[in-house]
Amino acid sequence: MNLLAAKSNPGARVIYTNPSTREKESGVISHCDEKYAYVYYGDPPIIHPTHPDNLEFDRSRR
Repeated sequence: MNLLAAKSNPGARVIYTNPSTREKESGVISHCDEKYAYVYYGDPPIIHPTHPDNLEFDRSRR
């Protein structure tokens, strides 16, 4: 994903892929700045800055 796509889709469900371990985690985009998408992960949700290169939209049907 690129930063423009993340900025255009606050509230979107995403999947983060850890670049070193390839582990995946689902989250929700909160907002973005000039470099990062801020994504809620976990339960209770905690917001983390995430580089958009490591995100993809969650296309699964829930």
